Amino acid sequence: VYKQDLFFLKKLTQCLNRQQSLQWTLQGSQRLQEQSDRAEQHLEQLRGAKTERRQQESHFREEEGKKENQRREFLKAQHQQREKQLAKHNQMIDGQEKKRLALLR
Repeated sequence: VYKQDLFFLKKLTQCLNRQQSLQWTLQGSQRLQEQSDRAEQHLEQLRGAKTERRQQESHFREEEGKKENQRREFLKAQHQQREKQLAKHNQMIDGQEKKRLALLR
């Protein structure tokens, strides 16, 4: 009976050791899975932030384009106004010159 008890005790110890080893392996695998999940979540956050940044940059470029167009239109209108003023001034000078020449004759 004693030999048989030792045999079963040895087998039980082996089973317990195997079970503990499997438990450690399982816990290690679970930790790796948790780390992998956290890494995946972090990557998703990074992708989301990158997408948001691209959208903001695109919006910024649109706004800058609008401002540039407004500035261009303003400068164009200002140039046209100056051209009109110059033409009016030249007409006035021409009229004065014609009067002066008429007086000299």
